[in-house]
Amino acid sequence: MFIINTIPLSVHKTFLDYARFLFDKWVVRPHFQFKATEVHLVFDHPNRQGTSPKDIERSRRDISDQTVEFDQLSPATDLPSNWRSFLSVRKQKRLLVNFISEHFLTFANQKFLNSECSFITGGGFDNQFKDQARLAISNTSIEYMIASDEISDVEIDDDHDDDDDDDNDDVDDPAEAHLFSDLDMFYLASEDL
Repeated sequence: MFIINTIPLSVHKTFLDYARFLFDKWVVRPHFQFKATEVHLVFDHPNRQGTSPKDIERSRRDISDQTVEFDQLSPATDLPSNWRSFLSVRKQKRLLVNFISEHFLTFANQKFLNSECSFITGGGFDNQFKDQARLAISNTSIEYMIASDEISDVEIDDDHDDDDDDDNDDVDDPAEAHLFSDLDMFYLASEDL
């Protein structure tokens, strides 16, 4: 969730400006800083597997009236004046996650033309790709895999020596955002809702 909680700067006027800023910060920078050849961004997609304690807590929080200011987001849509208020409305937060996921794929295809880095995202789609992670590499976007997990748990494969005694392979606390770098892969797991 820390990704979308990044408050837009005053130079960011539209959702496209904001998405490009996040892409540069969370995808391009790791590619160059950590020499990452893959960047994974995984969002929670709540309410996908029946009732859970998290769903009950979400319902409790949603009792208060939430004024929906945005029904859809487009690249030219102006950013809201109060970012925290915008994010407090669950529907708007989901629209933002969908917008970021789609535009990050486009940005990755534009930025990484020579296959120097691939970008994979999941959990940020409410369309025909709802249960899929998508891959952007070398100016293409394809369905990568089918996913059914509600929580953005990501297993980190650092098993280059085939030693299974490393206990640092799993993201253990999906309630908080996690950031991992491992050799040539950079993983982000983010709870969006």
